[in-house]
Amino acid sequence: MGAGTTTSCKEVVKRFTKREPTKKQRIIARVVMVVFMTMLTMSVLLVIVSLTMSEHIDDLARKITTNKIRTGLSKSPTNHNVTSFKQTRAQDLKSFADSGLYTELVTEAIRNTTGV
Repeated sequence: MGAGTTTSCKEVVKRFTKREPTKKQRIIARVVMVVFMTMLTMSVLLVIVSLTMSEHIDDLARKITTNKIRTGLSKSPTNHNVTSFKQTRAQDLKSFADSGLYTELVTEAIRNTTGV
């Protein structure tokens, strides 16, 4: 390497800080600023709208909840619902086994796998 080919970090920084932004860089900077301002404005508007509507939303939620409780449409499972589901499922399985269809299916599966 020659003596004049090495440059210090300070010289490189000085060269880049003295440069004026090109036209393309200025356009990009403006576009980024416009997008940023648009997103910031939309975020602030969404917060304002949600805060102004919060009381209305709470009232609707209360009405829905009281209506569900009053009509018995609560989403929380009760022991009665779970018990009736288990009983229905057990009856379905029992009727399937009693119908003979289960035996036929098992027999056919065994014949297909053994080749008999």
